[in-house]
Amino acid sequence: MLNLFSKKQLRPVWQYTCDGILWRLKVSNNRLILGEDRNTEAKTVSYFCVEETTGKILWKNLKFDEPFWIGINAVYNNVAYFHEYESPSMPEQKKIIAVDILNGKQLWKNNDLKFLFAHNSFLYATKDSFEKRFFFELDSKTGTILREINDTNELNALHNQSEETQPYHSLQLPTLILKDEFLSNSFYKHLLKNIPLQKLSGDFEIFENENYLVICFYENTNENPFELKLNQHLHIYDKAKFLRQVFVEIITTNASLTLLDTFFVKNNFLYFIKDKKNLTAINLKSSI
Repeated sequence: MLNLFSKKQLRPVWQYTCDGILWRLKVSNNRLILGEDRNTEAKTVSYFCVEETTGKILWKNLKFDEPFWIGINAVYNNVAYFHEYESPSMPEQKKIIAVDILNGKQLWKNNDLKFLFAHNSFLYATKDSFEKRFFFELDSKTGTILREINDTNELNALHNQSEETQPYHSLQLPTLILKDEFLSNSFYKHLLKNIPLQKLSGDFEIFENENYLVICFYENTNENPFELKLNQHLHIYDKAKFLRQVFVEIITTNASLTLLDTFFVKNNFLYFIKDKKNLTAINLKSSI
C-alpha cells in the first residue's frame, strides 16, 4: 500500500496488488471498490474490497465453495451479488449469493433463482420452468421471497428506476479519439513529441477536468511494424502549469492488442490497472 506525495510530480495515493489478475471491478454508491482477483492457471478466484480514496482494505481473500466459475452481478446498497455458471462451457448463470460489502460476510444464498436487478431494499430474480418464467421480489438483506410479480410492466418500470440509481453512473470514462484525428491536432501531437509517431498504434483515450489532461495511448515497440508488441502509456499534464507533464507511467507492456476503457475517474480520483494486477489511484482534485 502506497501513500506518496510530491510537490513536483503526481504520485499514486494508494495501490492494491492482486495475487493473480485483476479481472473485474465494481464500484459502490458508498465510496467502496469491489475487485475480482482471478488466477487463470490455478483456476481460483477471490474478491477484495477497498475504500476508494484511501485504499484502506476492508476485506480480501473472499472465496466461495465454487473455486473459479463464479462472477459478480452487481453491487447495490452495501450488498454485492454473485452468481455461479451452469457449466464452464455455458455462460448461463445460476444461483444468487449475497455478501455484505462492508465486511465480506455472506448474507444469504439462493440455489434456485437467478439475479435480475436490485432496487432500493429489494432484489428481483427469476426462475425458469418448462412452461413459463417466474419473477420474484426478495428482501436484499435476508433473501426472503416477499412476492411473485406477474405484471411484466411493473417489473420493467422497476428495472428502469433501478438503472437510474446504479453506482456506475458516478464513473467518468475517457473519450475515444481516433489515431488519425489525434495526430491531425497539433496541440495533442506536440504533447507526445518524445514518442516516435510511427510507433503509435491504435486509438487514444483522453480525459480532462479543470486541473489536468490525461492521455492514454499505445506504442509498438516491435521493430517489425506488422507485429504488435505494445506498451500502453498513461500521461497526465497540469493545466495550471502550461501543460507540464506531471505523471508518466507505462501501465501495460508487450500487449498483442489494444484495449479500451483502461482507466476511469470517480470523484476526482483517477483509477488505472498496471500490469494487469495493480489497482492504482491518483488524486486529480487539485493542481500542484
